[in-house]
Amino acid sequence: MFQSIPRPHWGWWLTLDGGLLFLGVLTFSPTAYKWWSQTVTTLFSPTFLLWLFVAAVMAHVVEAVVAWRWCREANISETWAWTFQTFLLGFPSLGLLRRTLQERNEPSKRN
Repeated sequence: MFQSIPRPHWGWWLTLDGGLLFLGVLTFSPTAYKWWSQTVTTLFSPTFLLWLFVAAVMAHVVEAVVAWRWCREANISETWAWTFQTFLLGFPSLGLLRRTLQERNEPSKRN
């Protein structure tokens, strides 16, 4: 389904998607939140966590839209692959897309 596109380092996937998954569990699981507030901190209310989760998801949506626009403007055939990857991962994918587009637009530098 998806063409081969450059993938960011696995550490980004683990850190960012793992963090978003953890935030989602804390946000939507009363049991997880209870454990967190008893074990770690009560600093973050459930309402704050919900807003933080929504903001993080919206940031990924905006980054995916930017990736889609950049690919469409550059007439890249892997538009949906880049869009999906950027939605899942965010800024590391968007930065990789930017570098990929720059490399495609630069004349080859041969010695």
